[in-house]
Amino acid sequence: MTLVPGVNKIAVSLEKRQTTVSFDDAKTHAEILTWVIQEAGYRPQPQRSSQ
Repeated sequence: MTLVPGVNKIAVSLEKRQTTVSFDDAKTHAEILTWVIQEAGYRPQPQRSSQ
């Protein structure tokens, strides 16, 4: 995932079974990240940040 331009940070919680990806939306888009995650064999469930 860090090979995707614009990805700033990836945080993984094994306890919650959740990964959070922070990215620069001027360099990439949620749709691209969703596709990359699917290609890796996972089922993404995008959620917007409350920031």
